[in-house]
Amino acid sequence: MAEQAEPEKTVVKIEELEKTPQGKVRRWLSEIALADEAESEWRNEGREIYDLYEAEKTTGNAFNILWSNTETLLPAVYNSTPEPDVRRRFRDPDTVGKVASTVLERALSYQVDDYDFNTEIEDTILDILLPGRGVARIVYEPHFVKVTSQGIQASVSAGAYEVREGSPTETVEDSYEKIVEQDARVEQVQWDKFRRGPGKRWRDVPWVSFEHDFTYDMACEKFGDEIASQLKYEDGETKAIKDSSQQGKELKAIFKTCKVHEIWDKEERRVLFISPTFRKKPVLEVQDPLKLRQFFPMPRPVYAIKNSRTLVPKPLYRMYKRQAVELDKVSARINKIVYALKVRGMYASHIKEAADLLDADDNGMIAIENPSLIAESGGLDKMIWILPLDALAKALEYLYNARDQLKQAIYEITGLSDIMRGATHASETASAQQLKIQWGALRIQRLQRDIQRFIRDLMRLKAEVIAEQFTPDQLAQMTNVQLPDEQAKMQAQQAIQQAGMQQQPPPPQAQQVLSQPTWTDVVNLMRSDAMRQYRVDIETDSTVADTINRDMQGLAEVLGQVSQILGSVASGLPMDVAKTIALAVVRRARMGSAVEDAIEALQQPPPQQPPPDNSLQVAQVHAENKTQIAQIQEQTKQQLAELKQHAEDQRLQFLEQMKAAREQHAVELDAAVKVIVAQINATKAPDSAASPIAEREFNRDLVQ
Repeated sequence: MAEQAEPEKTVVKIEELEKTPQGKVRRWLSEIALADEAESEWRNEGREIYDLYEAEKTTGNAFNILWSNTETLLPAVYNSTPEPDVRRRFRDPDTVGKVASTVLERALSYQVDDYDFNTEIEDTILDILLPGRGVARIVYEPHFVKVTSQGIQASVSAGAYEVREGSPTETVEDSYEKIVEQDARVEQVQWDKFRRGPGKRWRDVPWVSFEHDFTYDMACEKFGDEIASQLKYEDGETKAIKDSSQQGKELKAIFKTCKVHEIWDKEERRVLFISPTFRKKPVLEVQDPLKLRQFFPMPRPVYAIKNSRTLVPKPLYRMYKRQAVELDKVSARINKIVYALKVRGMYASHIKEAADLLDADDNGMIAIENPSLIAESGGLDKMIWILPLDALAKALEYLYNARDQLKQAIYEITGLSDIMRGATHASETASAQQLKIQWGALRIQRLQRDIQRFIRDLMRLKAEVIAEQFTPDQLAQMTNVQLPDEQAKMQAQQAIQQAGMQQQPPPPQAQQVLSQPTWTDVVNLMRSDAMRQYRVDIETDSTVADTINRDMQGLAEVLGQVSQILGSVASGLPMDVAKTIALAVVRRARMGSAVEDAIEALQQPPPQQPPPDNSLQVAQVHAENKTQIAQIQEQTKQQLAELKQHAEDQRLQFLEQMKAAREQHAVELDAAVKVIVAQINATKAPDSAASPIAEREFNRDLVQ
């Protein structure tokens, strides 16, 4: 009998499967099954690690080193909300680029504060530190109102971007839906709800998938009543509801969920929703909903352990699992020995008071019925035997030392220094502690930088969604940036033309309007992938407060350097060169766009003019001064002569007056003398015989 030839194996191509809706479902369910198989061991390990972290499967008194290390690392790699930093990529004069940067920075700042951003990032980092991979995504949700010819009729609940078909302003039966608010938020993706396509590097991954559990109401909102009614819903967590009545069954039905995979296919730039319980077709398919440059709504995940050979994560706990298991055993033995370290013993049964003696309080006295029995036995110590504890105490001391050595080994593996854990010695100097901080932080800097990169990429994706999806009205309200429209531009242009025709200076307000871009210019720049990448750069500041504090220590030195550079302009250094050097220093120190704009606005000081040649003016002034001095001297000379003449006249007049007074006084004196002489002569006797000589002497003395 001839051997039958084996049938040829047929190879089913993806293109063949994609031709039918059933083939699409079959293809993508197979892709997800292969992704599960590739990471099955890691997923099982991740569940065990989470159980250990939450103390679900540990012994009651075990030493949970995993929880301790995780709680130490989490604030060490992220403890500060990042601030978006959006600026022009180049410092060229670019009004539109500058306004677009301001709009994006303000919009990002509001979007970070609008919800609990920190919780989403912290949950992502917890997945990094435990299973070993953290994933977060951008979710865009517009909020609509239904508008008819009579106006707004009803509010429409927020619809997720990836499931809403048609334009948000599509007219249906004389009505349309109008966007009233838009949100772009970050959401953490649970570590076991994420799957990816094959690839050794992230750039090679062709698709990613997010697993959802939809209730019936959620499915109706996302996919419509017709599709939602054909999905199969499982009990899941509703098994906890034990009520078997009709009301209980209805309650269970409300909380039943259906598993749905949201698949982002980068090769075809489409999003498919596939459910294992509905194999007729994808429950929904949307073409390129967000129009992202890299298509995926998520950045490259953060891995706890860097590996260039595979994208399968490796948990940190795997690196010290053996030491942790041994530490757990040693801790359990310590607890058992501590429990066994109790005063226990035996005594002779005929001495009933021995039990009461062990239970007696301090200074307690117990009466003994037969003391002679104790005396005959050689004393109480011969009748009571206490269990020796020396061996247990030595074993306990050895176990404590062993546990300390195990913990130290784990800390060396993980790089957690005692300073990071808040443990130090009083004898250590400040320099030694600073050295420990420096080298202890060095071990986790790679993870810190990767988390900063991850958050920066999330900000860039969020900015891209804002640029592509948000309306100008929403951006104007959110950012409070006031820009003219085309009509205002035309009116300003006309005002300037009229002023020119009337030979008048142009109105300053019209010039200001023309110098500003319109919302159309800004939106066109933001929605152009190439132009946005060329002209706008999106970064974030540090997410670790300790790094900021360390940077602040060098701020004074940076400011000193900038001041010295700008001060060199006075000594001949061109202002353009000084600004270029100062901007390089400022950007290196990441002092912000405000400082850069202030330096950019500096202008070259005007050159110092040489003093004018005023020798002629000086000679003229000297001549005028000389003439004035001569005039003053002549006037002074005349005044002195006049004063001298006046004084001479006064002297002569005074002398004349004195002479006349003396003459008058002499006449009056002679008359008085004559009178006195006559009176004296009258008193003399007629027969006086006085001689003429005596009479003359007498008269002379009288006159004197």
